[in-house]
Amino acid sequence: MSRPFAVIGITVFAVLMILGSASEPVVLAVFAVFTAALLLSVLIKSIRRQSVFPVAFAGAAVACLLLICVNEFYYYPTLKLAGSSHSAKILITDEIEAKYGNYYAQGTASEIDGERANVKLRLVFSFSPEISPYDTIEGDFAFYQLGETSEDLLVSYKSQDRFVGAYPESGEFENAGRSGFHPGIYVIYVRNAVKKVIMKLLPNDYGALCIALMTGERTLLSGEAYDSLRDCSITHIICVSGLHISIWCAAILWILRKMHLGKKLSCMLTIPALLALMVLTGMTYSVLRAGIMMLIFLVSEIISQRRDSLNSLGAALIIISVLNPYSPQSLSLKLSALSTLGIILCSIYVMPKVTEFYSTRNSLKITEKPVKLLVITAAAAGFTLPVTVTAFGGYSFAVFPANLIIVPVAEVCMICSAFGTAIGLISLHIPNLFAFVSGLCAKFILKIAQILSSLKILRLSVRYTDACLIFAGIFIFLALAAFLTYTGRKVFPLAGYLAAFIFVMSSVFFAFSDSLDTTLTVFDTGNGSAAYFRSGDDCILLGCGGDAYDGSYRIKKMLRDFSDETDAVILPEDTADYNSYLRDVSELVQGSIIYSPDPGYALKLAFPADKIVSVPDNFQIGRIKATLYKDGAGNSAYMFESKDMNLLYICEPGIDFASLPGAAKDCDVMLCRAGYPDDIAFNGLKLAVVQAEESRGYAAQEELTDKGLNAAATAGCGDIVITADDHNIKAVRR
Repeated sequence: MSRPFAVIGITVFAVLMILGSASEPVVLAVFAVFTAALLLSVLIKSIRRQSVFPVAFAGAAVACLLLICVNEFYYYPTLKLAGSSHSAKILITDEIEAKYGNYYAQGTASEIDGERANVKLRLVFSFSPEISPYDTIEGDFAFYQLGETSEDLLVSYKSQDRFVGAYPESGEFENAGRSGFHPGIYVIYVRNAVKKVIMKLLPNDYGALCIALMTGERTLLSGEAYDSLRDCSITHIICVSGLHISIWCAAILWILRKMHLGKKLSCMLTIPALLALMVLTGMTYSVLRAGIMMLIFLVSEIISQRRDSLNSLGAALIIISVLNPYSPQSLSLKLSALSTLGIILCSIYVMPKVTEFYSTRNSLKITEKPVKLLVITAAAAGFTLPVTVTAFGGYSFAVFPANLIIVPVAEVCMICSAFGTAIGLISLHIPNLFAFVSGLCAKFILKIAQILSSLKILRLSVRYTDACLIFAGIFIFLALAAFLTYTGRKVFPLAGYLAAFIFVMSSVFFAFSDSLDTTLTVFDTGNGSAAYFRSGDDCILLGCGGDAYDGSYRIKKMLRDFSDETDAVILPEDTADYNSYLRDVSELVQGSIIYSPDPGYALKLAFPADKIVSVPDNFQIGRIKATLYKDGAGNSAYMFESKDMNLLYICEPGIDFASLPGAAKDCDVMLCRAGYPDDIAFNGLKLAVVQAEESRGYAAQEELTDKGLNAAATAGCGDIVITADDHNIKAVRR
């Protein structure tokens, strides 16, 4: 077998990716199946001779065994800490991050209740703690399970090898300071120096993009800039991966060869530079994958051995999976591994045919590079399509023009940023042409990304369940085609074309049918309500956001996506508290009817006078019937009724339900902000949604769950999209 590492690595990765969130009985059952298949493949001579199946079955069985062991000996013992308090000694391993009024840090508990430990933690503080990276803090901490309120968050934290969080039980702790040698502190110093120089040379999103291109740190990018890159599927340029690693290593090798060093010596000197780059960029999974593959390439050059990209990818996936069996659950690693697999297979089986096509057509030579880039993009996009669609609820065809236009400019921007930073570190007063060029490139990238992301026609939306059905059908279809091809019938190319046709037509159908449903999109904007209630073509904006740190941006973004479809806006009761958000809304909904409890105040905020309406007790917006309810104290709640969903929108959490008529309680979904009414007591409620910042949202969700209700909270975890079909409610987080 020519590619044993490829077979083992891809098999182990696939099994761990699929079974990472499965229960232990399921993993045990699958382990038994693969073990039996391995025994059969060894006993049957015709299968044993081919080697591939026995090796694949062995890899799958080992992956199951690895998952069972890490669950029993690491995950479940660590979870026993959750829900209890312990004295602990914790080493802070990263800088403090401020978010939603809280402060977060990563740490490792070296001692718990006087006993040695090695538990990775996510620390949260309600105040700004006076600690620095690699300080050791001691005190009594309350532990809790990470991701307990969201399956997506649970998977994300597990993939990071962090299962529990902690906070000072009394709000106090002792800082013992820094002791010993911690090389990581110098990595942080270098990162901060690079960021400081770039942001002085190129402020705002231009500098933030250059930092992201060089180091993979995207926290400085504004939400608007990041979402533009994400919406046109080009975020891989700001996640250090194969593109970045290959460019840096190629540049280093070129410099060393220009110094007349031999090939082997140049490769040997490049290895420590590559390792330093991997550490500097955070050792994320995409960095590990790309770095390990590049290390294998450099070592093969040194020892003069033939290299194979598929084997290199397999070896990288084996190493990463053994280091953390939950890592294949990481969205970034899934995308990195699958896109790399697609690119490698395309390079082996497709690109030679493209090259052969152009070898006899000199008149078309000018189109060769763009066509090859599009083919590579299509291969990477095709292999990541199942993950992209199921994770993000759709797919953007903007990836093709984005890769064609943005990637070459991003490469120039990255190199110029590096040289510009080097000059800036020497002195900020030296004329810096490289910084100027990188700034122009960054401006170009962000502008093109903004234009492409605004073209809604390029985005195809598919519901999660529909996507699963589509991909399951295509997988079975292609598996059958592969089997027929293996038996000598040449059907696989035609099967691929048919599978692509089935996917596109199914996606268009489901996207069209989805637009006919009733949907409630609850936006993650902190403690204030912001949601879209849609029934067919009728759409209402409920509230205008909250106190999230990026609330103003998020309000603007969602209005850019929906403003041309918004028929009406329901302004919040406490308008004075959301002055800035209301002004953002007024700029973008000039054609909508504005229902306001205080029309005079709405007029002051530049809403069009002819559109402002004092809220009546009953009103109709297209096919949506709305009713206003008030309790004895004047607190408000709205009931929105469509053919598929009844939504109760609570404006003030302290509303007195006892004083409301019974019709107010006949709802499928309840939406409230920051808190919820204490006297919730109606049986037909299928989902309660709370909009709040992280700590308050988690607490409210847990309290509602304890009351026996199905509950969800935004809580800094992403938007919640609720669909309804004849009052059957489904909710997903995006």
